[in-house]
Amino acid sequence: MTSYVLGVDFGSTTGKAVILDETGRMLAASVSQKGAVSDEGVRTAMAEAFAQAGIYMNKEYPFEVG
Repeated sequence: MTSYVLGVDFGSTTGKAVILDETGRMLAASVSQKGAVSDEGVRTAMAEAFAQAGIYMNKEYPFEVG
């Protein structure tokens, strides 16, 4: 099974997400401008990054939080 790393930055005016493969190669990145302190920006950036990387969350992916 392929492993992925999701990095998220919940900024004051943007949400950012990056997806790396198990070798550290960047597969996708997204920045979403959604206004001041909005979790919508992070959700949008994550959805865009997942789509760019071809990872669809209708499948079950084990994950760790660190």
